[in-house]
Parts: sequence; structure tokens; C-alpha cells
Amino acid sequence: MSTEVRGLCADAEFVRIKRIRMVGFRSFQDYVLELPPGLVFVCGPNESGKTGIMKAVQLGFFTDAATTRQDVRRLASWGSEQGFRIELTLDTQDGEWEIVRDFEAGSNILIRPDGTRVRDKYRILEIVSGLLGLPQQGPEAAYTASLCVPQDELATGPEGLQKLIETRVLGGGVDVVRLANDAARRISDLRAGLRGGSRLGELTLALNRVEELETRLKQVTDKVQQGQHARAKLLSLTEEVEQLEREIKLLERKLENAKIYAQAKTAYERERGEFMKVYNLKQKREQLVKQLEQLEPDIKCLSERKAVLHQEASRKFRLEQLHRDISEVQREVSRLSEIRDKAAALLVQARQAEVEIQKFGPIDPAEADEAVRLNQLLAHQKESLRRAEQDCKEYERQLETCQEDLKRKSQLEARLSLMLETRKHVERVNSLARRAHALEQAIRQHENAKSEFSVLMPVSAEDVNKAMALAAEIAAMSQMPAGLDVEIIPEPGVYASLSIDGGPLEAVEPGATRVSALKQAEVVVPDIIGLRVMAADAEQFLAKLQQSRENLAQILDRYGVATPQALSEAFQKYRDSEAQVQAACGRLRDLVSAAGADVCEADLSTVAKKLAQDLRTQAQQAQQAVVAGLKELAMDQEELEKLEVSDVEEELQTLRREIEELTRTSSRLRGGIEGLRIGEIQETVKSITRSIDSIFKQAGCTCLEDLIDKAEKLQELQGKAKDLRSRAQDLLGDWTMEVLEAEISALSQDISRLEEERQDILALGPVSEDLEEQLERIEQELSAKQRERDQVEGQIRALDEADLDRRESDIALRLAVAQREMNENIEYKMSPEGIGQTEIALDEKRQLFQELVREKDRAEGALEGITEGIEDVARVEEQLDSAKRQLERIEREIKILEILRDTFPEARSRAVSGVLHLLSEASSRYIRHMTKGRYTKMEISQDLSPLLYSESRGKPINGTTEKELLSSGTADQVLLAVRLAIADLMSQGKCPPIIMDDPFIHFDAARRQAAIEILREVSGRFQVIVFTCHDYPEIAVEQKVRLNPYFM
Repeated sequence: MSTEVRGLCADAEFVRIKRIRMVGFRSFQDYVLELPPGLVFVCGPNESGKTGIMKAVQLGFFTDAATTRQDVRRLASWGSEQGFRIELTLDTQDGEWEIVRDFEAGSNILIRPDGTRVRDKYRILEIVSGLLGLPQQGPEAAYTASLCVPQDELATGPEGLQKLIETRVLGGGVDVVRLANDAARRISDLRAGLRGGSRLGELTLALNRVEELETRLKQVTDKVQQGQHARAKLLSLTEEVEQLEREIKLLERKLENAKIYAQAKTAYERERGEFMKVYNLKQKREQLVKQLEQLEPDIKCLSERKAVLHQEASRKFRLEQLHRDISEVQREVSRLSEIRDKAAALLVQARQAEVEIQKFGPIDPAEADEAVRLNQLLAHQKESLRRAEQDCKEYERQLETCQEDLKRKSQLEARLSLMLETRKHVERVNSLARRAHALEQAIRQHENAKSEFSVLMPVSAEDVNKAMALAAEIAAMSQMPAGLDVEIIPEPGVYASLSIDGGPLEAVEPGATRVSALKQAEVVVPDIIGLRVMAADAEQFLAKLQQSRENLAQILDRYGVATPQALSEAFQKYRDSEAQVQAACGRLRDLVSAAGADVCEADLSTVAKKLAQDLRTQAQQAQQAVVAGLKELAMDQEELEKLEVSDVEEELQTLRREIEELTRTSSRLRGGIEGLRIGEIQETVKSITRSIDSIFKQAGCTCLEDLIDKAEKLQELQGKAKDLRSRAQDLLGDWTMEVLEAEISALSQDISRLEEERQDILALGPVSEDLEEQLERIEQELSAKQRERDQVEGQIRALDEADLDRRESDIALRLAVAQREMNENIEYKMSPEGIGQTEIALDEKRQLFQELVREKDRAEGALEGITEGIEDVARVEEQLDSAKRQLERIEREIKILEILRDTFPEARSRAVSGVLHLLSEASSRYIRHMTKGRYTKMEISQDLSPLLYSESRGKPINGTTEKELLSSGTADQVLLAVRLAIADLMSQGKCPPIIMDDPFIHFDAARRQAAIEILREVSGRFQVIVFTCHDYPEIAVEQKVRLNPYFM
């Protein structure tokens, strides 16, 4: 199969669709679809625009952007008053070609690989047909017959096989023999009734029509003078309705743009909040990265510390042994030292007791009694002083609290006063800013209106009237009753060209089978026949029509417009712009006058700009005061503006009353402190204390108890001194203090020797006493650091930098879109009150419009009763002329039918010969592979029925008469094989792209796999584009292109 398929177009020139751009087309606002070479599946759900993309490709290849066909114009996006734009980029061996169809501007552009541009629509169609390998005559029909496969044609079932082959292979599927018989019957039908009979043919009806119109012409002539006044009134009402309609549209556009601005502002604030959230997440991620960088050195340091602790463990054992030896000697030294110290302490205490005994002097009992009395009096006075001091502290505490409240409320009073003053400055700033903004907006509108008016070309009303008259004349000539009717009957395999009134046939509405010519029709069937039919006055009529068109073109070229309507719109735009300049000047003059400035037309703009600058300067000065106040208050302006002035003033009055009450309370507390007389009590206490101190000084005592106990302690000290010396001798035993000191010194030298060995070990490095604890602590810290590092890394992974950047980019894009919409509609910015007022004004104008329309309808109703006029006479005369021309046309049609009746059978025989054989061979190759050899051959019979051959069945299956023997899946396989065979045969040495719309609907998995293999083979030379709403598992990921509904 691979060799057979690739051999068909081994040396053909490839053509593939690289890029499709659709602007304002159906559901696509501005969408670009990139397509790779080879086999590609464009996947998307229902209503995602797949059919629209197929239609866009067909329009880009073949449709003139200046067409007036409504079925094309209706393809613009819903709600759009403008056209649409389609751009196709084709990749060939010579380079990239670009086709641009701008249905809004009505322009067609073909850009060659070398950059040169072609703008002629006929030349573009010729070049595109050559690139795609399509015939120059009827390329669009050939394209839909071979390269573009709509889904409904692959779902027709067996009953549609013959019809599809007839339509796509032979151009219309009409049997030429039957066509010749139809022509004979048509001639008979046209002549019916000439010799009597109930059935009347078109020729008889035309004769009767001429007689009837001659009678009608005489009757209409009597009523020519009626209805002039009614028409004049209707014309006046029509002008008023049109003027009011323009005003309503202007208000509607202004209101719509104001609402768009409000919606864009809301979207901007929402997206800005989302942007700050993403920004904070990125800042958190940077902090986590820094934290991770700080953890790595700590982990490394802890690991190194752990290794050092293991090295120190070996030295610790020896140090512990030395420590035990030193401890034993030290315990002995401690024991002897303890004995020495205790004995020495006892001897020292004995000597101290003897010294104390010497210090005691004589004691007077009367002085001791006096000291007791004075001590009791002193205790009473101290208790009184303590209670007074407690009361004083409580008063002072209350006074301090009162002072703090007073200070705090004073600060709050100052803050509230500053708030009121700053709020007044804010209101002044807003007032000045509004006045300056209104003045600046009026200046911009005035300058914009003058700028727009200055660039407009003055349009002469005379030229406009002349152009409209020429257009009406051309339209009247073009709308004259057709002198010739041409019936279009597509003939199998025959491509014919048809020209009407000296020009090529324009696009025909879908389903039309007849077109009309005024004076001349020409039919050319290449290599077969050429026919030209024309009226007697054709040359004079066409020359007059051409002269009118040239005169109209000269006027339109003078102003650079394409149509008389565009010239009229340019004239109206010039007049409207002039009115806008005057209106803007009036608004600016009113604002300057309201500001108290002198108004002069010569320097109006200069005075307005200076006045706006002064207002801005005053607003800046007031704003500086606001900034200073807000800075001192630590508030933002929005928070300040939310405060109610009346609430702040009420709070300020309440605060001042509280301050007065706190001041009175402070005065009362100070009076209470002064009434306690703490100073007098303190002087009494000092006097009693001096008397007691004098008695204690004479007795050598410090207190009353000391004086009483002094005698008792003297006796106790004497006994204590004797007892201490006895206890010291018991501790020493046979030792003396000198011998004990010598023994302690010897043991100390042993300790020094052991300590020197210990220090030598320690000189190698300090050894921690809690080595195991340190090692355990280091391991715990190391584990904690590692866990912390893992947690930080997990948090960093959760905050994916690419995802944050993508989100930030998406939000920034939406912010830019909202900002752009706000900027585009800033001039329509309007407060809710302004929108409401505009809506009220709009409703009033609509009501007035409805009243005028009703009045106009009443005028039209009055005019409907008057049906005859001068134009009716002309119309009846035209109808009479048309009826006569119709009679001539029918007679010429009979002559043409007689010629075609004898010519078409021979043309059909030559066109069909050889096509069926080639189509059968190509179809057999595809069906054999798709059915895995079940059907080995397929032929297309002379009656255009597909015949399938199978080894298991002795005779072929006729896809038309035996359709019940074929399943829907097999029928779709037959259709797919025929369409691929047609693409092979019609490519003419080219390999253009093949487009299919979900061809696997009735295929099971095996059939779908076989069909995809065929398409992969075909994609070796053709680009195959398959549109589908299914995500088939047999489709490779690299072959999928998913539609993104976000951009629709």
C-alpha cells in the first residue's frame, strides 16, 4: 500500500496551510491557529469553532472580500456592526504565500514569497487555483468536490453514495440524455397554449401580459396628479425621524462606552488584587530559597562537628582515669584540710568571742526602761505614718491615672482637630480637581474637534448630488427588467464560463439556478462550444452604462472613496465635524466664563489652559496640606474620606467635656494629698528615733532587745570561748597545726603531678565533659536541620516559579486588557448619576422618536390610498417594455435550448471518458487497505454506482441498489476512499491540503485505526487536516492541535 500511494504524486509540488488568523469571524474575536505539516488533528468540543475554521479556509481561498452576499456578511461576530478579516499563510517549495481577505474594508491581497503584492481579485483567484492544482473555471466547486470533506457528506449512508459521486465527480450528477429530453420538454412548455388548450406556456403568458399592460397604461394616466401634498409631508417627517435616530444612536454609543469603562475599572481592581497575591507568593519563595541557602552551611558544619566529637572520645577515657586518681588524692587532701580548717575555725571563733567579751561595758536599768517606753511610742507613730503613706500612694496613683487620661485625650483632641482641618483641605482639592478636569476635558474636546475638522477634505454638495444621481441612474439601468434569463445546469465533468453584460458572472446566491442579463449573455465551454446572445440595442445601452460608471468613478476618485454612499457619509461627516467644533467651543466658553475669566475667541484656548493650570496649582497646594496632615495622622486619604464630619465634630465635643471633668478630678486628688500631713508625722518619728539612738549609743547597743540581752550574751560568750578551744584540741588529737600543714603540702604535690599529665592530654585539644550529650545534641540538631531543609525544599517545590510567572503573566495580560479598555473609553467616563441622567435623556428621545414614527406611519397610511403617480406611468411603461423584452427573451431562449439540446450529449461523452477508470483504480487501493482485504476492488459504473468486489462473494455489491448489504461504517469507508481518489485525480501535479470534518463517526476501533493509517500514508505528500470533537487514543500527541476557547 505504501508504494502504491506514494507513487501517485512523487514529484508533485506540496502546498500546506501553515497559519490561519480570524478576526471578528463568527465566535473568533482574534484567533491564530498554527498547523504543522503532515497529518494533524484539530481537536475541540462542540461549538468550539471547527466548522467556522473550515468555512474561513474556503472564504480565504475563493471569496471576494467586497462581496455583498448576505450569507457571507452574516459570518461576522455576533453583535458586530463591522466586517471580519481572514488571513491564510501557505507554505510551498518556493516559500510562504499570504492571502488577506478584509471583508470590512472590502480588500483582497495576495503576498508572494518575494514580497510583491497582488490586489486584483481575478488574478488572486487564478494564482490560488494554480497553487492548489484546481481548474481555472469553477475552482471553488472543484475544491469542495475534492479537497474539503464536510462531515455531513461522510454521514450520508449508503443511500447517498451515488448522489455524492454524481455531484463531486461529474459536477451535478444530471444525465445528459435526460438533460436533452428536459430541453425538449422545456421548449414544448414555453410554447404551450399558442394553438389553444387550457395550459398556457410562458410565451402565451408573455403575449397576454403585453396586452394587459397596454390597457393598464391608459388607466394609470388619469390619476397622475394625486398625492403630491401627502408625499411632501412624509418627506419632512422622514428627515426628522432620521435626525432623531442619529441622536439616539450617539447617546446609546456614549452610554454603552460609559458602562464598558465602569466594567473595565472593576475588572482592573480585581485583577490587581490577584497580581499582588502572586507577587507575595514569589516574595515568599525567594525567602525560602535564601533560608535553604543558609541551612546548607549549618548542616555541613554540624556534620564536621560530629566527626570531631568521635575523635575526642578516645582521649576522654584517659582523662576520666586521671580524674579518678586526682579525685582520690583530693579527697584525702580535703579530709585533712577539713580537719585543719575546722580546728582553725574553732580557734578563730574562740579568739573572736574573747574580743567580744572585752567590748561589753556597764548597763543602766533605768535607761533600758526608758528605751522600752520610747520604742512603744515609736511603733505607734510609724503605724500612723504607714497608713498615711498608703493613702497618699493611692491618691498619687489615681492622680497619675487621671493625668495619663488627660494627656491621652488631649492628644486625641488635637488629632481630631487635625482630621477636620485635613478633611476640609481634601474637599477643596476635589473641588479644584473637578473644575480643572472639566476644563481640561473641554479643552481636549475642543482641540480634538478642531484637529479632526482640519484633516477632513471639504466635500461639495453638488458633487454629492451628482454622484447620487449617477448611482441612481446606474441602479435604474441595472434593475431594468432582464432581457435574458440564463438557467444554470451544471454538466458532469464540464467547466463553463459565463459572462453577463460584458463582465464575468458574480457570485450567485446559494440554491440559485437562474441569473438574468440586461442585453448580453455569453457562454463558453472550452474545446466544445461558445455561444453569445445579445439584444439589438446592446452596444448603445452598454456604452451608456459604461459612461455613467466612468463619470461616477471620476467623482469618487476625486475624494478617494469607493461608493456614493461613502461620499455622502464623508459629506455628512464634514458637516458633523464642523458642528462638533462649534459645540466644543461653546462648552469651553461657558466654563471659562463661569470661572470669572474674560472670554475672547482669539485666545479662548490660551485663557482656558492658563485657568486650568491655576486650578491645578491651587489643587497641588491644597494637596500638600492634605499630605502633611495625612502623614501626621498616619492615615491614607481614602480612609479619611470615609469619615463623617458630623461624627468627628460630635466626638470632639464629647472629648472636650471629658477633659474638663478630668481636670477637676486632678485638683480634688491634690487637695486630698495635702490634707494627710505626712511631714508632721515624719518629724515626730525622727525625734523619737533620735532619743532612742542616744540611749543605745551610751549603752553600745543598736536596739532595745540588744540592750536587754547584752548582759545575758556576755556570760554566754565566756562559756563559748572555753568550749571552742576544747573542741579544737579534740579534732587535732596527736597532730599539731604545723605537722598537718606539711602532710597536706605533700599530697598537693601529687595532685600537681597528675594534673600536669592531664594538662598534656588537654593540650591536644579541649575534651568536653558532656561528650555523649554533645554528640547526641549534635545529631539531634543535624536531624532537625535536615528536616527543616526538606520542609523548605517541599515548600519551594509547591511554589513553582514557572507557574507563578505564568500566573503573573496572565494576570498582567488581563490587567493590560482592562487598562486598555479604560484608556480607550476614558473620554466616556461617567458617574452613576451621569449614566442615570443619560438613560433618562435617551428614554425621552426614544419616546419622541416613537411619536414621530407613529405620525410618519399615519402619513404613509394616508399615502397608501393614493397608489398612482407619475412614476406609476413610467413604471407601467417600463413593465410594458420589460414584457416586450421578456417576450423576446423567451423566443431567444427557445432558440438556445434547441442548440443545447443537440450539443450536450456529445460534450458529456467526451468529459466522462477516462475519469471512471482512473477513479476506480485509486478507490480500489484505498478500500482494499481500509477493509484489510475484505473488499479487494471497487469500480465506478457508467450509472455512477460504486461496485464493491469481495473474494467471499461471487458478484459485486452495488452501493446504490444493494445498500442494505453495507453497514454505515463500510459506507463511510467507501465515501472516504472515493474522496481520497478524487483528491489524487484533481491535484494536477500539486499536493494541496485535504480537510476533513470528523470522518470516523461510524468507525469502530479497527476501522478507525485502518483509516488513520491511510491518512498517515496520504500525509506523506498531502497535508491532511482532520477536525474532530473526539480524543481518539490512536492519535499521537504530536499530531494534535487543541482549540483554545479563551480567545473566542
